[in-house]
Amino acid sequence: MFVSASLLSAHPLSLGAEIQRVETACDQFHWDIMDGHFVPNMSFGPGVIQKARSVTQKPFDVHLMVQDAQKVAPLFWDLPIQTLSFHPNCCPDPQGLIQGIQNRSLQAGMAVDLSSDFQNWPDQWWHCCAVALVMGVVPGFSGQAFSDQALVTASWLKKKFPHLTIVVDGGVEPGNVGLIQQSGAEGVVSGSYLFAASEPMKAYQALKKSSVKKNEDGF
Repeated sequence: MFVSASLLSAHPLSLGAEIQRVETACDQFHWDIMDGHFVPNMSFGPGVIQKARSVTQKPFDVHLMVQDAQKVAPLFWDLPIQTLSFHPNCCPDPQGLIQGIQNRSLQAGMAVDLSSDFQNWPDQWWHCCAVALVMGVVPGFSGQAFSDQALVTASWLKKKFPHLTIVVDGGVEPGNVGLIQQSGAEGVVSGSYLFAASEPMKAYQALKKSSVKKNEDGF
């Protein structure tokens, strides 16, 4: 189970220092891109991500929470990132966007809200994607409680599309990470749990230990 640290929970005035503080306590960094329309909040632009690459060599995954992903994605897909995920309900041509992302040698992902009708999305979209980003909270704000609906979603997706890397985003902590892993997820996005910790490495190790223990115990 890999852990992606959500920089939405980092102190915005000390972003570089925050990245360095948790660099050894995560496997990659997660960037939530918000435009104030799809969700009532705003966050990072492409320039910030470009500059952040000088601080760490850990993989970057970008999550577009924007009203027009088709228009915004090109601002990010030439950056030094590894994965670019979007919400297909905010995109006029999801298949075309997936192809555009892949043409930049990036992993394409689709994000699933708690209220998404993802079971009705064309199978072809999923067959072309590498990642399913399953939301465990309502997109837009950190520090929310985890919804068990994410477990149902992750399980359904993994059974139908076993090639997908399932990543659960939001509300992750040691008490639920084992159940998340059992649902079929290979990764989690953790924000406030990591960044609020006085010792991020201990928080990271707790997530790792909990996922392994639940997996070995089988419950």
